[in-house]
Amino acid sequence: MDPEFGTSDALSIAVRRARAGVGDPQDHDLGAFAEQLALAETIDDAERALGAALRALGFAKFAYVNLGQRQIETVTQKQFSNELVVSTDFSLDWRLRYRERRYYNTDPVLFVCRTRMIPVTWADLEASRDLPGDRGVFADARAMGMRSGFTVPIHTPAGDSAMVSLASPERPAVLQRVLGEYQHNIHLMAFLYHECLERLSRADAPEWSLQG
Repeated sequence: MDPEFGTSDALSIAVRRARAGVGDPQDHDLGAFAEQLALAETIDDAERALGAALRALGFAKFAYVNLGQRQIETVTQKQFSNELVVSTDFSLDWRLRYRERRYYNTDPVLFVCRTRMIPVTWADLEASRDLPGDRGVFADARAMGMRSGFTVPIHTPAGDSAMVSLASPERPAVLQRVLGEYQHNIHLMAFLYHECLERLSRADAPEWSLQG
């Protein structure tokens, strides 16, 4: 039984999926997603393509953050700007809370994406005590319906850093089952999205920031 809904696990998952507007993993088509990005002419086009592809896998929201160029270093108290370039469909309420609480300076997700190559779940980051940052961001995310998440760090040969962070209405155990089957696809989708936004930015596409 799911304590939140008092129903069977399968039914509670279906209820959360419906509430979050997410679909069925059987609808996932990596080839179609890649083609949509290749044809995207604006950031809005790219965001719609990524949002739809991720909803099919059970993710309700996403955020792409371009961290810019960096040198390899051990991050301790690295400060991040609230002007980071962002493409996201996170709610305005969440973006305002993130800004007001200055999580752009303390979010463990941002810290780990500076130094890590391997994708990571939010549950693993929250449990880690070796990483700087404020774990309160995860509790705040859960309070707004984002019960679990997954982040893909992106590092290019030119030294650029970026990330794609995905939020799910499901518990971490449910998310882990999805990742068991689709993690490699999600990893590739993140890199394809980065390449798409790089192409669009070279065409003078507009940019978003954490200031919303």
